[in-house]
Amino acid sequence: MPALQVRDFPDDVYQQLKERAKLDRRSLSQEAVYFIVKGLNAQDEIYAKVGDHVFRESRASWLRALEEDPEERERRAKRRAELFARIDARGPIGSEDDPIDSARLVREGRAERDRQIIESLPSLTPEQKQEIFADLDAYVRGE
Repeated sequence: MPALQVRDFPDDVYQQLKERAKLDRRSLSQEAVYFIVKGLNAQDEIYAKVGDHVFRESRASWLRALEEDPEERERRAKRRAELFARIDARGPIGSEDDPIDSARLVREGRAERDRQIIESLPSLTPEQKQEIFADLDAYVRGE
């Protein structure tokens, strides 16, 4: 059986491995082999490139896909195509007259959170709170 020597092995990792070996009642070598095999199996993934997108899946998912009933796969693809067609038919969210401003949505969410926090502070007077709320309104409007 081949031997493996690892140079510059970090001391803290060595100590952790030694402690785990003791807990698992294995030799240091057995524990190292166990974790190497476990790590290699976890990395047993398949990469597929479609256009500019890279898909990463485990080998088990690819094997399941190969064993899958072709008719079921075709039904799922048809349902997915119908769903995308319905989404495309709806058109873009918002309109030219009323476009969605994502930055404003973020500002509104932050302002609402800040309002709740400020409202719960007993140390502020109602006048101070109103002044802060006016600043928050200006922030939401982007001023």
